[in-house]
Amino acid sequence: MASVNLFSGMVARSWSVSGGGVDGRVELNHNTVTGWHALALDGLDVPGTEGTCHALSSPARLFFDVGGRRGTVTITPSMGSFAYSCRFGDGEVVREDNERSPDPSAASASSRAGPALDIRVPSAAAGLDAAGKRVVYYVIRSRIAASGRTNSVHRRFRDILAAYDAVQAAYRGTPLAAALPAAPSRSASCFVDHFAPAFIADRRSAPPSPSSAPWSTPRAADNGDPPRHARSPPEQSGKRP
Repeated sequence: MASVNLFSGMVARSWSVSGGGVDGRVELNHNTVTGWHALALDGLDVPGTEGTCHALSSPARLFFDVGGRRGTVTITPSMGSFAYSCRFGDGEVVREDNERSPDPSAASASSRAGPALDIRVPSAAAGLDAAGKRVVYYVIRSRIAASGRTNSVHRRFRDILAAYDAVQAAYRGTPLAAALPAAPSRSASCFVDHFAPAFIADRRSAPPSPSSAPWSTPRAADNGDPPRHARSPPEQSGKRP
């Protein structure tokens, strides 16, 4: 039952369960600062699980059902920290998905990372988002080494940061957190011209590549956010050159 301190911010936890021949993955999102929490089952919100649990609150118990069997996710505040646990069916303790992964420091850790990808940011261009605001879209081109399959998407820099934050939230408070690469730089003064060619070129080439960093984390493929970031159409469907 991994715990995090009350200043951790957004934390994500997941558990995989089976009941009545049905498999399900329950996901908890909890902001340790604001106290907000909610459950999702296979990506869909679980009604009645949204609420708050602060450092001085009583334990919060959130219920879900899979295959006709009841499960409970519990958030337990204790001495400036929060612990998370899940029980299913007849009270069986379910291990977190992250706890099922071997030690990332082991020699074979690289084989448990996401697929071997060659990710590049070959270009960027200014465009308009859905609200008509002028923004910069970066072209992210990925290639899977094993199959040679390629894919290209347009993403704003904040989309890259959001995917990285989601991976951090999933591993926060677990041993896997130590395997995360350094966070992408977020420094951008309001006095800097974000459309200047030099500024855009600097973001494209800044090491480590923020677009590839989440994929170098063990079991990154088990977190839904990097795949959505790399493969799905951009959320902003505005005009682009």
